[in-house]
Amino acid sequence: MKSVFLASFTLLFGAAVASADETGAPVDLATKDWVLVLMDGVAPGYQATLNLDAPGRVTGIAPCNRYFADLVQDGDSFKLSALGSTKMACPDMMAEQDFFQALHGVDTAVQQDGQLRLSGNGHDLVFAKTAP
Repeated sequence: MKSVFLASFTLLFGAAVASADETGAPVDLATKDWVLVLMDGVAPGYQATLNLDAPGRVTGIAPCNRYFADLVQDGDSFKLSALGSTKMACPDMMAEQDFFQALHGVDTAVQQDGQLRLSGNGHDLVFAKTAP
């Protein structure tokens, strides 16, 4: 009887652990930096980051400027306040505008397989963890 209980427990525990990362678990806010690897299915021609270090706050670097916003997160719901940014000019301001528009439309966040997928308003942004 004891071995049946242990086998059942092991199966249930293993299944829970195996599926925990695939269920769209809440974003791990302890992960500081993420780097944009895909925007709407295409690799960007620039570097952009997302930082979730501070509770209720998002910061990062867009193609040109640093940005910031307040964050409200509940489960996989992920909503940013109006984005603020520094105001430096750069050669590709259109890429920055597109990035900000996509980021502001996000309403869902799913962390899976070492990636963070933000989606909403017809956009899909995929970020990868930066090296520790």
